Amino acid sequence: MTGSFELPGGLQCELIAPHMPGVPNYHVLAVDGPVEGNQLGELARLAAGLAEVLGLETIGDANAFTIILNGASASRRPWAHAHIIPVRTPAEKRRAFAFLCLKGPFRALERRLRRSRSALPDSRFATELSTHRSQG
Repeated sequence: MTGSFELPGGLQCELIAPHMPGVPNYHVLAVDGPVEGNQLGELARLAAGLAEVLGLETIGDANAFTIILNGASASRRPWAHAHIIPVRTPAEKRRAFAFLCLKGPFRALERRLRRSRSALPDSRFATELSTHRSQG
């Protein structure tokens, strides 16, 4: 599930589903600019409503989710956002938090592995090459 939303105060926000190794159904709800007044509360309420929908859609339980709400000062980018993660159990939540803590290294490793895989010859060529070497 992804989409654009407008908070009651008029601020635009976007729900995206970036790939996150080890965290299935991971979503981020981010505002498009600085929050003012009660807009952080509006963002939190919208995130909670979307989390219920995502929990129901992905797990079958509207109460199966965790939300991490980040203000602008606690973010890599200068705006507030909410991480929404449907989880079934406290153990799944702990695992998701661990993967989020290691998000940077995991994504770097994944990119490196993808580049390595794309540099390999296609499997048919590799099979022919190994057959040729064993006969020669």
